[in-house]
Formats: sequence, C-alpha cells, structure tokens
Amino acid sequence: MEITLTGRIKSRVKDFGFIHCEKYNCDYFFHESSFEVNSVISIGDLVSFKLKANSGREGSHAIEVKKILEKKNHALVKKPIKKLKYFFESEIDLLMGFKHIKEKLEIQKSKANSNYEDSEDVIDKIDELLDIVNDLLNGPFPNYENVKVEDINYSENKGLNLKRSDINYWRDSFSLHEFASEVEGISEREIDKGRQKDFTIVWHEWKDKERQIFHAGYVKGYFNYSFIEKGSKEQTSVYDTPPPPTNWILNKIEQKGYVFYITSAPVREIAQSSSVPALPPKLGVIETAERILDKNRNNKEWQREIDPQRIRKIQQFIGESNNIIANTPMLFINDDSSVTINNNELVIDFSKFLKIQKSGEFNGKYIDRKLAPLKDEFGNEVYEDYRPFWIIDGQHRVRGVHLNENEQNLVIPLIIFPNNFSMSQTAKVFAEINTLQKKLNPLHELFMQHRFSIDHPTNIKRKFKDYKITSLEDCESLGWTHEDWIHSRANHLAYEVLARLAKNGPLKNRVQFLPQNEDNYIIYVTADQWVNYARTLFERKCYKFIHGDILDYIYKPTDKESKTDLIDIFYAEMNNYFKAWVEICNHKEWSDKKDRWVDGVRGKALIQRKTHFIILIELYGLVIDLAKTYKKSKDLGGIISVNEFKEILKPFKWVDWTDKDLENTFPGSGEKGRRSLEAWMADAIINGIQYPADLVKNQNIKSQAGKGITSVLDVPNLEIISTNKWPEKNKPVLFKSTRPWNARYECSWKVEDENQDTKTELKVSTSKHLAPMDAEFALKHENYMDDPNLKELSIRVDWKNSHTHTGKKVIKIYK
Repeated sequence: MEITLTGRIKSRVKDFGFIHCEKYNCDYFFHESSFEVNSVISIGDLVSFKLKANSGREGSHAIEVKKILEKKNHALVKKPIKKLKYFFESEIDLLMGFKHIKEKLEIQKSKANSNYEDSEDVIDKIDELLDIVNDLLNGPFPNYENVKVEDINYSENKGLNLKRSDINYWRDSFSLHEFASEVEGISEREIDKGRQKDFTIVWHEWKDKERQIFHAGYVKGYFNYSFIEKGSKEQTSVYDTPPPPTNWILNKIEQKGYVFYITSAPVREIAQSSSVPALPPKLGVIETAERILDKNRNNKEWQREIDPQRIRKIQQFIGESNNIIANTPMLFINDDSSVTINNNELVIDFSKFLKIQKSGEFNGKYIDRKLAPLKDEFGNEVYEDYRPFWIIDGQHRVRGVHLNENEQNLVIPLIIFPNNFSMSQTAKVFAEINTLQKKLNPLHELFMQHRFSIDHPTNIKRKFKDYKITSLEDCESLGWTHEDWIHSRANHLAYEVLARLAKNGPLKNRVQFLPQNEDNYIIYVTADQWVNYARTLFERKCYKFIHGDILDYIYKPTDKESKTDLIDIFYAEMNNYFKAWVEICNHKEWSDKKDRWVDGVRGKALIQRKTHFIILIELYGLVIDLAKTYKKSKDLGGIISVNEFKEILKPFKWVDWTDKDLENTFPGSGEKGRRSLEAWMADAIINGIQYPADLVKNQNIKSQAGKGITSVLDVPNLEIISTNKWPEKNKPVLFKSTRPWNARYECSWKVEDENQDTKTELKVSTSKHLAPMDAEFALKHENYMDDPNLKELSIRVDWKNSHTHTGKKVIKIYK
C-alpha cells in the first residue's frame, strides 16, 4: 500500500529538485514530469507526493507531486543584502537552524561540568539561549509557524519589552544578530580542563547536512547551477554547455631557475576550474604505510581535508562590508591541455575539461566532477575530478568566497605554478609554507616532511633532507652539515621502519600515521611519538651510521643478510623484538590462561597504551646491546631472533601487565609514572634474572632489580668521600649516594641548618639504562657557614620512583 507524504519544495533547478519531508527529516528527489499537468510549483510550496515503488525511504524518488493550497505563503524569502551577517533563507532553513543550534547547545551544556572551571556561568548562558530557541520552536503564539522569516532576519531589540503574545514580539523585542553572536561566542569558548573538544557553531553550518544548491557562477546562459552533496565538502558544477574560455594576464617571476606567475581573477572562475588534492576523510593504517614506503602511490592525495566550518566563516567574513581577501592562494596547473600559457597570458578552455553526460541525473548536461558508483574500501566517496587546477594553498579562501553568491565577481590575487614546475615541487612548496608556520596537524606535517624530503631549520627531530642523494662525506658540497645528514637519515629510517612494522607483525594496524587513520583503542603509538623516540636508535645508538656496511650491525651475517638492504635488516630485528614481547607476555603458564598482551580492542595491557609503549622504544637500544653480547658469547651469527630477544626479556615473564595495581602504581598522566616504570624495567633487564610472580610483585621487597615492581624504595646509602668534614674555602665536602635499584635516574640534594632552614637545593642526574651509579654532591664554603652560632648542617638525599614516599637518607656534619 502506497503512503502519501507531505513536504515542502526545498530546492528546484529547472526540471528537477528536492522535497523536504519533516516527518522523516530527509529529502526526496523529484522530476517535473511527476507533477500534475499544468502545475506551477515553486520553492517553499507545500506538496503531497508518493514514493517510487521499491525505492525505500531516504534518498528516494518522489512521484505524483501535487501542490497543497494553503493560506500562508511559505516561499523562499527574499535574500537579505550582503551586509546582513546572520539571516535565514526560508522557513525550512529557520527550522533546521534552530533545531541544529538546540542540539549542539544541549551537548555543550551536558559536558560543561567536565570542561569549564566556571561551568555554572556557562550553563546559565546556554540556558538563556535555549529558552529563546524553545520559545521559537515550541512556544505559544507567535512561534515559527506564524512568524515571518523577514521579521526574524531584520529583527532588532528595540527595548519595547513586548509580551510573548504580541505579533511583533520577534521583530521588535528579539535581535537575531545579538542571538547569533552569543550562540557563536559561547560555542567557541575554549575548555579549561579535560581533553580538548570543539562545540563551535558557525552560522548556516546546518546546511552541510543536506544537499546545497547554488545558482550563481560562470557564466549565465552556460552555467546552470552548482551543488554540494550531503556529506561532501566540494562543489560540483553543472552546465548546459561549456562557457567561453577565460583569459588571465600574468606577471612572470623567475627564481633560482624556477618560473611561476602572479595574477588576479574573479573567484567564480578560480573555483569552477580548481580542485583540491586532499587526503580522503578515512584512510587505513596499512594503506598509509604503503604510501609512506612508495611516494608515488596516490600522489594526488596529500593536501589536508577541507574544513566546512572554516569555509563558512570565510563566507560570513567576506559578506560583511569593508572585509577583503588579500592573502594569495596558489594554483598548480595539473592539466596543461585545458590551461595554456602563451606570451604571459593564461587561457582556461572549459570545453576541454567539462564532460557531457549521456544518462542519469545529469543527462545532456556538462559537469566538472563525477561521483563513482562505489565507495572505496574505507567508506569514502570517490570522485573523478576533471578540473585542471589544483589549489595548493588557500582552498578555504577560494571555497568560502565562492559559497557567498553575492561575491562571485570578487577579484583575488593568485600565484600560478605551471605544469613543468612539477607536482612534487609544488607540493613541497605547500608543505614548507604550512610546516614552517606550524599550521598543519603534527601527523600530517610529519607525513608531508617525509614524502617531500623537507628540512626544518631548527628542529632536529623534523629534519628530512633526502640523505640518499649524497654520502656523509660529500654532503658538505650541497651546503649541508654532517649533522643535517645524520639527523635526516635517522628521521627517515625511523619513519620508514615504522611503516613496515605497521603492515606486519604485532604492530600491524596499531600505528596512527594521519588523523584520517582514526585514533582509537587499538592504537599503540602515533608516528610523531615514534619518530621522537626511535630516531635516537638510528642517530647515536644501535643503528647509527658508521661505515654503511652490514657488519656495523650484524655479527656474522648470512649470505642472504649480506645482500639485504639495511632498512630491511633494521625492520626484521625490530619486528622480532615486538614478537618476543608478545610471546613473553602470552606464555601458557598463566593460571587463568589469559593473554597479557591483549590483541582485542579493549582491555589493553599497560605497555600497549600510548603513554607507556614509548618505554619499549626507549629500552630497545639496551636490549639490542645485551642481545649482541649474548650472541657473541654463544658465537651465534645473523640478526637477533625472537628467541634471542626473549632471553633478554625473560625477567618480564611473570609481570602481569593487565594488573590494576600496576596501572595505579604507574599512572599514564605525567612523566612520573612512565619514567619510574622505565627505570624498573631497565634494571630488571640489566640484572637479567627471571623471578617468580610472588617476588616480581611483592610490597615487602624494596630496591631489588627485577623484584617488587609496585614497592617503595629502600633507604639509599650516603657517605662523605672527602678527607675534610666541613667546607673550607676552595675545599668542599664531597658526598656520594648510589642510585637504589628501581629508582629514577635523578636525585635531589638539600642542605639545612639547625633551624631546618634550607640553605642549598640541587638535582643531580646519573646515566640512564645502566646499573646503579653514584651521584656526587660538592658542598662548597659559603659566607653563612662563618656564623659563630652555626654548629651543624644536615645533608639529605632523595631518590624517587612512582610513590610519594621517597628513598631518603640524612647525614649531619659538624663545625
């Protein structure tokens, strides 16, 4: 049985359009052939319709469309002048807008207590705004059903304090500008505590939930309309026939052997001939790793995604009087058959890139991009884009201005890179602009620096010169320092080894390279974390550059290993290391038969979490050194195997990394927990003994390597090692204290007089990942020591782990 529905004509372009059905809150496509004979139906009209058989509900085709006569005119309202910052285009727009604002403000209110120090004030302000929204949506007469949209758009609080029952209440006692400004203001309020969240509301952002149609463009009589599909971020333009070519006059610039151009053009011509080579919204970890290892893979996708909120803000900004766009977008000519340059004149021939459609929704029309019938493996919509320019920088400016239908002829400055500039060089320009100004997401920044071998002038962790084009000995001929080459090699290798690890083994799919990889519960490490810590392995530890020969790294390599690329050797050993961790954790002798390296989405072990996984990277150099010593003692050649790594990691066999006591002892917030656990683990590795579970976790065992993982520290030793026992001029008293096992690598010294007044405080560090070493302190003579009333001094040393209780010792010296 067919059901008759009702709705309003939301948009119409010549012979088709969309009906919005409030009942199901979705849009239905219609063709004018479904109208009653001689029906005249306009935007805003109330209609009845049926759904085409077997077409489902959302996104279906409407048939038998009939106009419903009503007293009130619901047509699209006259668009306000561009100086009006906030307005509604129709009653449907008003209804959608207020519902959207209500939904987002209610979410922000529900999170206020955990996000704002002055949460009561924030909640009070949101409640004031929600009262207004609820009045308009659900209140008594007058409300949205009987108020004119023009009155809302041009409303002004005249201080008349009209009653709610007054028909002029919304026009004279309400100000849309004040209301919208307060909504944007409170929604943009930065949070004071907790993890950063974005509650921002930008005016008209609710339109992104529906298909948007625009009627202004290049050129009338040729251009038909453009639209942004629901959930999409790019416009598609539809033409009756290709518009005439357009010409831009260029100013040629030559710089260090490169040629590019400066010009200016109307935004409609720029926007309708340009696309953005952006990364897709979602991207799998393995696919990202493949792109890291093969820089030509999907080389048209490296820009950041378009941000609809930024576009809306620019659309709003340019609509206000006196605002201009002075920053210069950059375009790259990707298709030099559609765009030609001759005698410093650029010609865009639309007929050469627009494609005529011979079936479907656009039958007989020309379009500039086409949606593929199937999504990709990650669920992204896939478009074939025919537009000849790539917007390298400034896509939000171009798209934001183009979205404002009153500003299509606004002329903006441009930089044009010709096709022979090369895509790689152009992308490098984009990356350098945004990387050096720190505008990119850190993960995207790292991806770009590696892909396009971008140097950083100050941050050694982000130097990515292409070290493979020269040797360490010859790099100075390119103007590099030796340090440039060494740092770049370390960063490239760390990043590329991680890409290999993310494809196979324990780290498969457990790495976040880009925001598009969706950080979730299965991620162990982010790429920027990894590079920050793993790079030292390739810079100055086990894989540092010596001669570039396999013998630098492998004892008695096999013939096959001798012919293998070094990066594959590094990857194989690191993969074996993580395999060894899994096997050490998941042995079959646990009484409950449960894994301690958890492969599922939830319940990750302590060392699988991003904060603590870093420890496994930091300990790798120590483990490698001991594994090499072990292999040589046994005269075992080749790369370090899983079993050989397990021999070094055996002290962790009976550490239950899922134990809540460990989580409480070594919390993830701050450095204290992680650094304390790192020290305990390093000491256990150095000691090299596997203890049973009841000794590994025993509160009564203090400062013993490989034991008492949750225990406080024991009292350290403290002794005077100088012959004199009181400071004399040019002859200090020397003290030493040995780091207790399981203590962090820094101790605190404090000197107090008889009144417990502090005279001196000092911190002293010892070397990491070594057996306990001595920390020395020299108490020098100071003037206060000559006071005849001073008889003694107390010298205190404190060593720390994750507990508040410290391992401390006090010694007194006498005058």
